[in-house]
Amino acid sequence: MAISLKGAVAGVTGGGRGIGAATARALVAQGARVVIGDLDLDVAQAVASPLPGAKAVKLDVADPESFEGFLAVARKMGPLDLLVNNAGIMRTGEFVSLDLAGLQREMAVNAGGVINGMRLVLPEMQRRGYGHIVNVSSMAGKMTCSGAAVYTASKFAVASLSRAVRAEISGSGVSITTI
Repeated sequence: MAISLKGAVAGVTGGGRGIGAATARALVAQGARVVIGDLDLDVAQAVASPLPGAKAVKLDVADPESFEGFLAVARKMGPLDLLVNNAGIMRTGEFVSLDLAGLQREMAVNAGGVINGMRLVLPEMQRRGYGHIVNVSSMAGKMTCSGAAVYTASKFAVASLSRAVRAEISGSGVSITTI
């Protein structure tokens, strides 16, 4: 199902840099009203400030309360039509030499953030029978990447979770794309 971006309310996680920032700019260019979430509020504000109607919000996708606060800002603009779960981190190095807390944080952001986002927006999208979620995975989730074991595992989780939830919501008017 295609959604119309003209006037749509969209949330982009990890929108302060890279793919997220480019996505936010592209959505605004297509007429969407965008809320940009990022752990670094300053970079999110730098992306949002030149974009008409865009708002920046400090967001830790691994924290459901923080995610709910981000969504509350978006909902003030209207019903959420699109969520782009883009936030992610990549720690590289030999698995056994990397800090365990850092590896757990990587899973919490990369996979847990997608779980939080989908779980928090799907009920309202399903009630409306309309909406779209984009989950950013990676080719790393489809291959073995020595030196990025947890990143690879987290991105595999995103792809697999997306497929399973897509099957569960089939026919609801809500769609999920995995990139």
